[in-house]
Amino acid sequence: MPVSPHAALLSLPVVPLAWQRGAPDPTALLGVGIAFLLGAALAFAVSLLIQAVFLRLAASLVLKEEIPFGDALLTLFLSYVIAGAITFVIGLPVGFVAGLLDLPEGLGLAINLLGLPLTIGIQAAVIARRHDLSFGQALLIYLAMMVMGFLIGLVIALVVIGLLLAFGVALAP
Repeated sequence: MPVSPHAALLSLPVVPLAWQRGAPDPTALLGVGIAFLLGAALAFAVSLLIQAVFLRLAASLVLKEEIPFGDALLTLFLSYVIAGAITFVIGLPVGFVAGLLDLPEGLGLAINLLGLPLTIGIQAAVIARRHDLSFGQALLIYLAMMVMGFLIGLVIALVVIGLLLAFGVALAP
């Protein structure tokens, strides 16, 4: 007799045992929440470290200036916190209204994409303010950082696809 996909999913060791018996145990939910927060904090820290290297490299390529690693790290931390706070304050009511009006999902994505120039502008402004640069220079540095991240992501994707093809793993179902 074939096993249902739901039963197979519940038999995985990743799912807490309390969830297999019905209602989730509050302590299991707390454990999952703590694990999620620790994972998010670790991902944020690693992202900051990588972006600090990108900021230093972009500044040296665009302006031929060196930014100390600690200054780059603090700049990016401040820019992420400020941009996150502002987009949260703007996005919360927009998302609430979009949910009340039952707008299509594509419209929510379009609204989020409208916030992208705001985020870029905020982060460029923080870079400019912290390193005594003009807004245009900081914007060039930030755009160079974005291009570097895109190129590295593209290389990683090509390597993964190459490995999948090399070992005969089908990319389509």
